[in-house]
Amino acid sequence: MARGGGDDDAATGDPVDRSRDRCEVGELQRVDDADDLVFPGQVVTYTLTLTVTDGPTDLVVTDDLPAGVTYVAASASDGGTHAAGVITWNLSDVATGTKELTYQVTVVAESGLLENEAKACVPAFNCFPEDCDPADDVVRVPGLDITKVVDDQDLVVAPGQTLHYTITVEVTDGPFTDAV
Repeated sequence: MARGGGDDDAATGDPVDRSRDRCEVGELQRVDDADDLVFPGQVVTYTLTLTVTDGPTDLVVTDDLPAGVTYVAASASDGGTHAAGVITWNLSDVATGTKELTYQVTVVAESGLLENEAKACVPAFNCFPEDCDPADDVVRVPGLDITKVVDDQDLVVAPGQTLHYTITVEVTDGPFTDAV
């Protein structure tokens, strides 16, 4: 069998493409926040679970980190490297079965959604193109929107005048938007 791509068709002698379905990123999950909520300063561990069929094969796995997180230095398993917001693993001879890759980030976003996408690719081989399988995940960083408005119609205030204010507090990206 030719490495990474296929073997020859007995009738034609042409290569048979067996690169498809060789690898799937079965899951992109966080280990320590099952409720999908994270908070500023929290260290989050991500685990990518790869499922390899018809191994061994070479794989290139990349994970583009979302804005709002910083990579924890040297936290990528299996020789993963970090540069310009992307973690990359160059894996050789990955056997049939599952393989887990992990890394950590620190949440720096004050609020919002943190969308993360990773992909595993079987590199191009002979006449077969690169073949990739993506996985994605979203976590929420809850925040507050606070608005203060004076109830004075003409916006002119006289000395000694009593003013009434309305304060509105809204939870954004939280589990309960009416929690305040």
